[in-house]
Amino acid sequence: MKRSKKVVHVGDFFVRIPRCQYMNKEASLSATVWKRLATSDEETSITERQQETLDIISSDSSYIILAGTPLKVGKYDEISSGPLGAYCIAEVNSQKINIQLDSGNLYAVFVDEGNGFISTSLNAILNQNKCKWKIDKLVLSEQILTGSAVGKETPFIGIERLIRDGVINLDPIVIIYRTEQAENNNSFGRLNHNKLNSIEYCSDYMLSVLRDYFRVIKEFVGDRSVSLGVSGGYDSRLLVLLARDAGLKIQAYTYESPNHVDELRIATDIAQALGLTLRRIPVRLWGDLDLNSLRNNIEDTLLYYDGRTNDTMGTFSDVHTSRIFRQCLGTAYLNLNGIGGELFRNWQTLPPYPTNFDTWFEYFILAPGSERFFKNSIDKWTFYEYIREKYLSILGEKVNSKVNRSFVRKYYKNIWLPYFAGPRISAENRVAFSLMPFADSMISSVAISISNIPKWGEEFEALMIRRLSPEVARIPSSYGYSFHGSGGRKKVLRWLKTFIPIKARLLAWRIKEGKQNTCGVEVAPSLHHSIDFIRSLNLPLNIDHILSVPILRDRLLYISTFLYKYRDKLYV
Repeated sequence: MKRSKKVVHVGDFFVRIPRCQYMNKEASLSATVWKRLATSDEETSITERQQETLDIISSDSSYIILAGTPLKVGKYDEISSGPLGAYCIAEVNSQKINIQLDSGNLYAVFVDEGNGFISTSLNAILNQNKCKWKIDKLVLSEQILTGSAVGKETPFIGIERLIRDGVINLDPIVIIYRTEQAENNNSFGRLNHNKLNSIEYCSDYMLSVLRDYFRVIKEFVGDRSVSLGVSGGYDSRLLVLLARDAGLKIQAYTYESPNHVDELRIATDIAQALGLTLRRIPVRLWGDLDLNSLRNNIEDTLLYYDGRTNDTMGTFSDVHTSRIFRQCLGTAYLNLNGIGGELFRNWQTLPPYPTNFDTWFEYFILAPGSERFFKNSIDKWTFYEYIREKYLSILGEKVNSKVNRSFVRKYYKNIWLPYFAGPRISAENRVAFSLMPFADSMISSVAISISNIPKWGEEFEALMIRRLSPEVARIPSSYGYSFHGSGGRKKVLRWLKTFIPIKARLLAWRIKEGKQNTCGVEVAPSLHHSIDFIRSLNLPLNIDHILSVPILRDRLLYISTFLYKYRDKLYV
């Protein structure tokens, strides 16, 4: 007898394994799914998404639940191998839940094995009745200080993220999860390792892989349009040129605010050169919001970003809301963003020789002078040892490994993209189809294999931009120089910076900045209760010093407000 299968596209899903039926051969399951917000009326907020219950009562029928954006043309009548994109595909019946995750681990799925929950949303799990969780203080400290909880751990003990491959047996339900490695079917042929010293050959090869990928995007969207942001740097410029090269219909936008003056000017020049209509999206910082707007943004971002953060997100500013994302999307079918393009250059301006892990971690991942963020030196080194062991394990490096350019590129692909950029792609897919093409495993794996990119610096990506449009390459960037050829005082100074030891950069920062002033830190009165709650957790962190650093302050406010929302579900 042929099994019946129904395909459902969702923004989020939640499945509860019925514990009371563990002795039965088959379980009667129900899955709660939330529709993408883009399918709702324009005035609908993310807290009002359409919700549906799927009843799974037999092993002869199943649902294929698709969350995220898998790039595969045709019907999803079965779980197949290797779609590109950022996604989770779950085939659910009364005996088995078969989950396929994208090869880059960009899209997050969480499981609470003890309670029998599996979901793409932390909010959905934490909202369950009669359940409480303990806080993992080290993981929570990691999220506050670095922007993300790396690996399978979350700040909630018992709730873990699915990574790699595995099996969870919750009799009578078996959960099987795996990550499929998407093959590079690049028609350009395999990378010739004898030509890796040629920037022209390597840039042309990388460009051919990117063009293949964008052809797949074109098949996915057909005659519908894509939205993408245009700014003043490298990656958005390369993104819009690749989209145009693939024949995609483009709805371009850029942010408009006192902080985006240069980007707006450059984006306008690029749009005019390409004959695109540029939409201006006004945005405000959270500190400029009135009380009602701040309250609305808090409610929005806690659900939209699902309590997760990255190294630059953590505020309640407009740019982090689903409302602004919907404005950016316009009437487009798919959103594209340029995160991941950092692999096409030496974005950390690393020196050509190895450095100590702790020094690199303090300067690039935390902030110079990070000792002030901890209550004492023991807490600091306990935290550093925890991070060092976790990062080196994920990267497959030895305990005494030094940090060099190759190490950092592996870090970026295997840690930064899935755990720091991943929250954004999960958030955007709650609203509409959304992709980070440069972060896809197919693209990032090829970029990693071109080992000379850090040596070439920005010139590698600039060469790809020139190949696609010499005219657009001539438009100066927000860095103060164009992409048309080498030279330029600022470009030379940036290259010279790569030879400055990281320890010397740390010392220079301390001399220049001195001790941070922790007095007079302004926090909106409506958020004081959240800060008081985070203090009550007795973390190994100096909360006052963290509040003195704007990016850490904003992230702390977001995380503490999320925890305060679920304070009755936490053991304190």
